Amino acid sequence: MKDFLRGFGKYVLWLISTGICVYCYLLFRGVNLLMMQSLGWNRYLINLMDKAAMLVLGLIVIAVILLIQHLYIEKSLRYFLLVTAIQVMIYAFVQFVNLKLRSSLMLADYLILGVLIAMSVILYYSFLTLKRKQKTGPVL
Repeated sequence: MKDFLRGFGKYVLWLISTGICVYCYLLFRGVNLLMMQSLGWNRYLINLMDKAAMLVLGLIVIAVILLIQHLYIEKSLRYFLLVTAIQVMIYAFVQFVNLKLRSSLMLADYLILGVLIAMSVILYYSFLTLKRKQKTGPVL
């Protein structure tokens, strides 16, 4: 039963990370379209670049999802901290660019950006701490 729950937990964390990856992918697509429109490109070029960028980025996202599955299932659950730290940093950057392009940044947005960056740093530091502790004995 313990092995079942451990395996189930790994797949739940994998699904959470996959959901964050897909959300960041869709968020990046919106920012990409907004950026191309703000540069004054015509609609045919925007359509072509959107399809090409999403094809390449989609393949990268699929590779990242498979890498995340390998890290969680074959390696250790502590990689969830590292992967989530990277995903939070990517989300914060893309959301900041999105709001900057829309010219709708407020003071609260800077505060939220700072909190997301701090959260990402804390997750990364937790990963490093668990990695150091793992050398002395099994942690996760």
